[in-house]
Formats: sequence, C-alpha cells, structure tokens
Amino acid sequence: MRFLTFGYLPLLPLAAIMSREQLLDISSKFLAWVNTPGADPADLKSVAADDLVLKIPYPGQTPDLSGFVEHTKMAYAAASDFKLTLLKAVVDEVECTVVHFVECSGTQDGYRDPIAF
Repeated sequence: MRFLTFGYLPLLPLAAIMSREQLLDISSKFLAWVNTPGADPADLKSVAADDLVLKIPYPGQTPDLSGFVEHTKMAYAAASDFKLTLLKAVVDEVECTVVHFVECSGTQDGYRDPIAF
C-alpha cells in the first residue's frame, strides 16, 4: 500500500483518502493538460507531484516531471494538432492507480530538435 509521507513518516494510506471518482478526476485533469497546447506547467501542480518519476522515461528526457513537460512540448512542435483520446480508464483503488489506454493522433507539420542518445 502506498502512503502519503512527510519526510519519511507515513501519514495516511492513499487508498483511504482517494476514491475511484477522485482518481478519475485527477487523471482526467492530467490528460486535459496534455491535450492543451502551450499549457502552463504550473497547472500540473494540482495533479502531479514535483518528484514525479516516469517508470519508462522518454528517450533523451529526464525521467521526471520536467522531462515529461519537455516531451509534451516536443510533441506539439512536431504536430500542432497532437491529441490523446481516452479509449479506456482502468482504476485500482487499492493501489491508487489509474491507467489510461489512449489513441495518439496528430499530423506532423513541424520538426523537433534531434534527441541525443
């Protein structure tokens, strides 16, 4: 079970404070941010932790929130109509996890800087 922590002290189990509806609300706001061209990264503060870690980082990006933001900017630079369409959301209340199955669409109308590998 995951816990909210302050320093190293567990305060509350996340499962005890996050309902299915709350989890879906947060994940929907996150997806809405991704689907907004030029969205302000500060708007992610309400739905993503500053110390977010991507389990599968994007090539050439850091595996954190700033790497995710940069990757999103690169996607819009390559396809100004970039969009993720939600196909299905799977919620695990015990683990406080939401998995989105999405369709990625967009027409390439620009180029991004090459990624250094």
